[in-house]
Parts: sequence; C-alpha cells; structure tokens
Amino acid sequence: MDPCITRISNDFSTAPQLQPTQLAELAAGGFKSVINNRPDGEGGAAQPTSAAIESATTSSGLEYAYLPVVLGKITADEAEAFARLLERLPKPILAFCRTGTRAATLYKMANAEVGTATPSPAFPQFHRTATFGMAAQNQDASDRLLGRPAQGPRMAGPSLNMI
Repeated sequence: MDPCITRISNDFSTAPQLQPTQLAELAAGGFKSVINNRPDGEGGAAQPTSAAIESATTSSGLEYAYLPVVLGKITADEAEAFARLLERLPKPILAFCRTGTRAATLYKMANAEVGTATPSPAFPQFHRTATFGMAAQNQDASDRLLGRPAQGPRMAGPSLNMI
C-alpha cells in the first residue's frame, strides 16, 4: 500500500493517516522519523491507535513522536513543541494526521519565524498531493496565532493527486 506523501522540504514530508503495515516501506524509502498529529479515537475504531503506530514504527527502525492536535485549534505551544521535534528527530521526517493538513500547518507555524524550510521535489516512489479547503482554514488560524492578519478568502475544492 503506497501512502500519498507530500514532500514539503528536503527533511520534512506529510501524509494522510498511516497504517502500521506501511511503516517498514517508509523506512526502506529513507524516512528516519514519524510524527503522529492525529488524536487517538478521532477516526473511530478503524483508526490505528498511537500505540499500534509506535510499535510498528520502532519495529521498522524509525523514531516516533506523538503530538496530537485538533483541526482548527492548533495553539502556539503545540507549534513550539512541533519545532522542538523537528530539531530533535533524525531526518527526513514524515508527519501525518487524517489528511496531512494539520502536519503541514504545524510545520509552517514552526518555521514561520525562522524561515528554515527548503523546498524539494517529491520522492519519486510516492505520490504528491495538494489539499485545498481545510488548508485555508488552518492557514487563517496560524496567521491569527502568529499575530498576522488573515489572508481572506481562498479557493476551496477537492484534493488533487498529481504524480
């Protein structure tokens, strides 16, 4: 099963919900760490627990961190905690939540003041995804947390998958 991964920088990518069976493939693909931003139970019984993901992650030789955040309610403290994880964890790092939007928002908030992101093309063995709609809502929330005015209306629409 090939997860839909978006490479944000040379050291950081996001993905939608991961399954424990996918983690060995991600380690073989070069990832060194996984950050789980999805609260346990958010997706019901079908969602793997943090403990199940952690077990599969460590069995695959990856580092694991759990920093659950609620969509649209990401705090400055959570962004700072995410920044500390980005500094501490071995790279490259893959962060995930239900769609990848919260992970991308946390990354943007963590790097907003220091500007450390270095864009890079997607891993060739994975798909690249662009998500609209909820990303705009989270951007407005991160702008407010960082004391910047919201950018106003943005295009909302379905997810786009590009190879």
